[in-house]
Amino acid sequence: MFRSIIVAICLLSASSSYAGVLEAIQSVCKLQDMKGKDIGSGAVYREDKEYLYVITAGHVLEPLKTDDCQCVFYPNGRPLAAVPAVIETRDYVKPIRYSKDIEVNDLATLRVSKSKFKSPNDYPKAVPLAGPDTSIKVDDSILSIGCSGPYAPLHYPSMFNGYVSELVGNTYYIQPNLIEGRSGSAVFDKTGERIIGVAIWRSNWGGRIIGPKSIFQHLVEE
Repeated sequence: MFRSIIVAICLLSASSSYAGVLEAIQSVCKLQDMKGKDIGSGAVYREDKEYLYVITAGHVLEPLKTDDCQCVFYPNGRPLAAVPAVIETRDYVKPIRYSKDIEVNDLATLRVSKSKFKSPNDYPKAVPLAGPDTSIKVDDSILSIGCSGPYAPLHYPSMFNGYVSELVGNTYYIQPNLIEGRSGSAVFDKTGERIIGVAIWRSNWGGRIIGPKSIFQHLVEE
């Protein structure tokens, strides 16, 4: 029942490509520590023959050792058993104070072995990252999809349509604000076909999102 509700909400809310939105949903995962405690969200942005690669916020993984994390995926609208993940990159500097235009370093990536899944049919979708030169403009439509928060029944993925409300350097703010507990969740373009940001925190100014250029710099530098 919950699977049908979530998929129906997403289909009705999407303004463009239903197929793209469904693939975006299927890329999303819930992140946990190895004791099964929920710590945030992420999304698969790349895959190769052996691994899936997940992007999230750095502070989500801050207290964990390299192999102290696991992911729960929803490739067919149902949660699979958690699979172990290895932290590949992590960049987080805790702000001394939070302000609208403070610079942020808050990204991380993980690697998940495809051998941990029972069947290739269980592999989640990979949604590519937008290029570093992608233009983000005020009033652009976005999709935010994550697994945490009080509006996600049984912590299934939930989605809301929103828009870019303000640009700050290589980051931006979105409205409506993020649901508490959605750190690390992916922000997609309105079609669901590209990841254009990673959510890092909610604030009085809206949800703070790290944009494509900073994501690209993180991946290159790490």
